[in-house]
Amino acid sequence: MSGNQTNRTWQADLVARFPHLFDTEIHGQIRRPGFPEVGDGWKDLVQLAIERIAVAVSAAPDSLRITQIKSKFATIRIYWWAGPGFTDAMGDAVDEAVELAEARSACTCETCGEPGRLFKHGGWFLTACETYGKGKPVTNHRPEHENVHVTWRVIGATRTVRARHYIRGTDSFVDVDPSSLDLERKTSSWLASAAALAVMKGLLNTMAGTPARIAGRTTSSWPSPLMNWLTTTRSSSPSRKWPTTAPTNPNF
Repeated sequence: MSGNQTNRTWQADLVARFPHLFDTEIHGQIRRPGFPEVGDGWKDLVQLAIERIAVAVSAAPDSLRITQIKSKFATIRIYWWAGPGFTDAMGDAVDEAVELAEARSACTCETCGEPGRLFKHGGWFLTACETYGKGKPVTNHRPEHENVHVTWRVIGATRTVRARHYIRGTDSFVDVDPSSLDLERKTSSWLASAAALAVMKGLLNTMAGTPARIAGRTTSSWPSPLMNWLTTTRSSSPSRKWPTTAPTNPNF
């Protein structure tokens, strides 16, 4: 659920600053599907993420396009696809930029930008401060999950789980031992299904002309305290996102 969007000037200015990341030709017309659709409170973290992405792909500035920036499950989602000239090193740097933005959004009010927490309002989640929070705050019953950002990644046949504590003051991560969070039991079935889907997507994208190396790079992130709420209140798997598996042909 997006917050205050009364002033969209910053979104337009950001897209204008980085046309090579946003401009996409669709049926002969330039479109910008990645135009940020989030509240003004996330302005700074979105701008920083895009700046970091631009630096990451500076050696091949036309190799990446932003396809969507939105709020999902109370945190930011930045979706993108990569094409010719994109390298694994670029992918690592882009992933880091996106993950930092996601982690910061999980503790930043989407409306005003002040420190925030997770609220559940009916069927919606939102990250907000006490002033703009709606519904009931989600209580974190697992202190060790506080500001922990967990990433599941599948690259080819390699599957990894990484947990990092996000430090808001320095906008940085510190590694956490995943075993201390009891993640193996909760994620084994998810990793198996993610690997199968990655293979399927790799085959489909290879037939469409997308390099299998890129198509097989799959990441899913689960910031706290939403991670804690999901694992303690219901058995469904986390929302999966596939940030690098869209077709390389911009006319999609």
